[in-house]
Amino acid sequence: MIAGRKITDESIYGLIYEPEVVPQKPARYKSMYSSNVKEEKKQHKSEHATMGQAKVPLLSPEKFLAKHSKEFKLPAKKQFNYPDQDTCRPLVPMIDDKPVMGLKSNKNFITTNAVENITSIPKKAVPKVVDTRGGDTHPLDASGLAPKYVKKKL
Repeated sequence: MIAGRKITDESIYGLIYEPEVVPQKPARYKSMYSSNVKEEKKQHKSEHATMGQAKVPLLSPEKFLAKHSKEFKLPAKKQFNYPDQDTCRPLVPMIDDKPVMGLKSNKNFITTNAVENITSIPKKAVPKVVDTRGGDTHPLDASGLAPKYVKKKL
Protein backbone atom coordinates (compact mmCIF):
# COMPACT_ATOMS: atom_id res chain seq x y z
CA MET A 1 0.00 0.00 0.00
CA ILE A 2 1.33 3.40 -0.97
CA ALA A 3 -0.14 6.49 0.72
CA GLY A 4 -3.53 4.92 1.35
CA ARG A 5 -3.99 3.38 -2.15
CA LYS A 6 -4.06 -0.28 -2.81
CA ILE A 7 -2.39 -1.44 -6.00
CA THR A 8 -4.00 -4.68 -7.13
CA ASP A 9 -3.99 -4.93 -10.92
CA GLU A 10 -0.59 -4.14 -12.36
CA SER A 11 -0.47 -4.58 -16.09
CA ILE A 12 1.61 -3.33 -18.97
CA TYR A 13 -1.57 -2.14 -20.71
CA GLY A 14 -2.10 0.37 -17.91
CA LEU A 15 1.03 2.20 -19.09
CA ILE A 16 -0.27 2.87 -22.61
CA TYR A 17 -1.56 6.43 -23.07
CA GLU A 18 -5.19 6.63 -24.23
CA PRO A 19 -6.43 9.98 -25.53
CA GLU A 20 -9.39 11.38 -23.64
CA VAL A 21 -12.63 11.09 -25.58
CA VAL A 22 -14.49 14.42 -25.69
CA PRO A 23 -18.14 14.15 -26.76
CA GLN A 24 -19.00 16.39 -29.67
CA LYS A 25 -21.36 19.28 -28.91
CA PRO A 26 -24.61 19.60 -30.85
CA ALA A 27 -24.91 22.44 -33.35
CA ARG A 28 -25.71 25.87 -31.88
CA TYR A 29 -29.38 26.87 -31.96
CA LYS A 30 -30.29 29.39 -34.63
CA SER A 31 -33.75 30.90 -34.76
CA MET A 32 -35.69 30.53 -37.98
CA TYR A 33 -37.11 34.05 -37.49
CA SER A 34 -33.78 35.90 -37.28
CA SER A 35 -33.90 37.14 -40.89
CA ASN A 36 -37.43 38.55 -40.35
CA VAL A 37 -36.31 40.35 -37.22
CA LYS A 38 -33.35 41.93 -39.02
CA GLU A 39 -35.61 43.22 -41.81
CA GLU A 40 -38.11 44.71 -39.34
CA LYS A 41 -35.28 46.42 -37.44
CA LYS A 42 -34.08 48.06 -40.66
CA GLN A 43 -37.60 49.31 -41.47
CA HIS A 44 -38.31 50.81 -38.02
CA LYS A 45 -34.96 52.42 -37.37
CA SER A 46 -34.99 55.41 -35.05
CA GLU A 47 -34.34 58.87 -36.45
CA HIS A 48 -31.09 59.30 -34.54
CA ALA A 49 -29.77 55.75 -35.02
CA THR A 50 -27.60 56.53 -38.05
CA MET A 51 -27.33 60.32 -38.29
CA GLY A 52 -27.13 61.27 -34.59
CA GLN A 53 -29.55 63.41 -32.57
CA ALA A 54 -31.86 65.84 -34.33
CA LYS A 55 -30.44 69.35 -34.67
CA VAL A 56 -32.34 71.74 -32.40
CA PRO A 57 -31.72 75.49 -32.56
CA LEU A 58 -29.93 76.70 -29.44
CA LEU A 59 -31.31 79.48 -27.25
CA SER A 60 -29.52 82.80 -27.15
CA PRO A 61 -27.33 83.51 -24.10
CA GLU A 62 -29.83 86.12 -22.88
CA LYS A 63 -32.46 83.38 -22.43
CA PHE A 64 -30.40 81.17 -20.12
CA LEU A 65 -32.01 78.40 -18.06
CA ALA A 66 -32.80 79.79 -14.62
CA LYS A 67 -32.84 77.75 -11.43
CA HIS A 68 -36.23 76.10 -10.66
CA SER A 69 -37.69 77.43 -13.93
CA LYS A 70 -38.88 73.98 -15.09
CA GLU A 71 -40.47 72.98 -11.78
CA PHE A 72 -44.22 72.57 -11.57
CA LYS A 73 -45.89 75.58 -9.98
CA LEU A 74 -49.02 75.12 -7.87
CA PRO A 75 -52.08 77.24 -8.63
CA ALA A 76 -52.98 80.12 -6.35
CA LYS A 77 -54.71 79.26 -3.05
CA LYS A 78 -58.50 79.42 -3.00
CA GLN A 79 -60.71 79.76 0.06
CA PHE A 80 -62.17 76.34 0.96
CA ASN A 81 -65.86 76.13 1.83
CA TYR A 82 -67.71 73.00 2.83
CA PRO A 83 -70.65 72.24 0.52
CA ASP A 84 -73.11 71.94 3.46
CA GLN A 85 -71.80 74.98 5.31
CA ASP A 86 -75.09 76.92 5.07
CA THR A 87 -77.05 74.05 6.68
CA CYS A 88 -74.66 73.62 9.64
CA ARG A 89 -75.50 74.69 13.15
CA PRO A 90 -73.91 77.89 14.45
CA LEU A 91 -70.49 77.71 16.09
CA VAL A 92 -70.14 77.08 19.81
CA PRO A 93 -69.52 80.39 21.59
CA MET A 94 -65.98 81.08 22.74
CA ILE A 95 -65.16 81.10 26.45
CA ASP A 96 -64.68 84.87 26.53
CA ASP A 97 -67.97 85.63 24.66
CA LYS A 98 -70.66 87.16 26.89
CA PRO A 99 -74.20 85.75 26.65
CA VAL A 100 -77.00 87.91 25.33
CA MET A 101 -78.71 89.39 28.37
CA GLY A 102 -82.45 89.89 28.76
CA LEU A 103 -83.66 86.82 26.83
CA LYS A 104 -86.37 85.01 28.74
CA SER A 105 -88.72 82.25 27.60
CA ASN A 106 -92.24 81.77 28.91
CA LYS A 107 -92.24 78.07 27.96
CA ASN A 108 -92.61 75.60 30.83
CA PHE A 109 -90.27 72.80 29.78
CA ILE A 110 -91.25 70.39 32.56
CA THR A 111 -94.95 70.28 31.72
CA THR A 112 -94.34 70.23 27.94
CA ASN A 113 -91.99 67.27 28.30
CA ALA A 114 -94.45 65.43 30.56
CA VAL A 115 -97.31 65.94 28.08
CA GLU A 116 -95.16 64.72 25.14
CA ASN A 117 -94.19 61.55 27.02
CA ILE A 118 -97.75 60.80 28.11
CA THR A 119 -99.22 61.22 24.63
CA SER A 120 -96.41 59.40 22.78
CA ILE A 121 -96.83 55.80 21.59
CA PRO A 122 -94.59 53.39 23.54
CA LYS A 123 -91.87 51.49 21.70
CA LYS A 124 -92.47 47.82 20.96
CA ALA A 125 -90.21 45.54 23.01
CA VAL A 126 -87.55 43.75 20.98
CA PRO A 127 -87.15 40.06 21.97
CA LYS A 128 -83.63 39.44 23.32
CA VAL A 129 -81.69 36.55 24.75
CA VAL A 130 -79.33 36.85 27.74
CA ASP A 131 -76.34 34.55 27.33
CA THR A 132 -74.04 35.31 30.27
CA ARG A 133 -74.27 35.74 34.00
CA GLY A 134 -73.22 39.38 33.53
CA GLY A 135 -76.39 40.10 31.55
CA ASP A 136 -75.04 40.40 27.97
CA THR A 137 -78.00 40.52 25.62
CA HIS A 138 -78.31 39.74 21.92
CA PRO A 139 -81.33 39.86 19.59
CA LEU A 140 -83.38 36.67 19.62
CA ASP A 141 -83.79 36.56 15.81
CA ALA A 142 -80.06 36.24 15.14
CA SER A 143 -79.51 33.64 17.89
CA GLY A 144 -81.49 30.89 16.15
CA LEU A 145 -83.30 29.91 19.38
CA ALA A 146 -86.74 30.92 18.09
CA PRO A 147 -87.95 28.99 15.01
CA LYS A 148 -88.86 31.09 11.97
CA TYR A 149 -92.36 29.62 11.56
CA VAL A 150 -93.44 31.12 14.89
CA LYS A 151 -93.21 34.64 13.45
CA LYS A 152 -95.16 33.76 10.29
CA LYS A 153 -98.39 35.74 9.94
CA LEU A 154 -101.53 33.74 9.30
